[in-house]
Amino acid sequence: MRPTRFETLLVDVAKGLPGVQRVATLAQAEHTAHPIGIAMELASGAQLWWQITAVSTPGDVYSAEEGPAVTGAAPEPRAVPDLTVQPLRTAAVEEALAAGVAAASDEIASVDTFSSRSPVPAIGYGLAVRFHSGATVFVNGLAHVRAGGPRPSSSSSFLNLPAEA
Repeated sequence: MRPTRFETLLVDVAKGLPGVQRVATLAQAEHTAHPIGIAMELASGAQLWWQITAVSTPGDVYSAEEGPAVTGAAPEPRAVPDLTVQPLRTAAVEEALAAGVAAASDEIASVDTFSSRSPVPAIGYGLAVRFHSGATVFVNGLAHVRAGGPRPSSSSSFLNLPAEA
């Protein structure tokens, strides 16, 4: 699955999560620094931005038409955390996205959360989504603004997401 098709899947997944009020692509949200990703607004008013990057299937050329989907066994089901509780941990939003993505397509082989890794990587919140095709998509946590906070600049990267949404 290529990043643009995954972006559509991620928008649909995020829209279906309880406690999510609005979802848009980064382009729709006029965030120009990152071409592919989503912006989420929670019922609490908190906003989170997620960038999508990828490692393609070996031999895939993005300028050519995408080949047929490679399917296989689905990852283990994951519980979806309640995104309506306060205070809400950023890791709960990350896990809710992971749970939704894991159940969204038989093209997905596995989903890892960044915050569960040891040591936690430089980008502390996000997903590594591996596909049966050999491709991997990364959903990198970019920015998080609590309810009423200022929107991040559309041309800036914000990689230090706070622990609470």
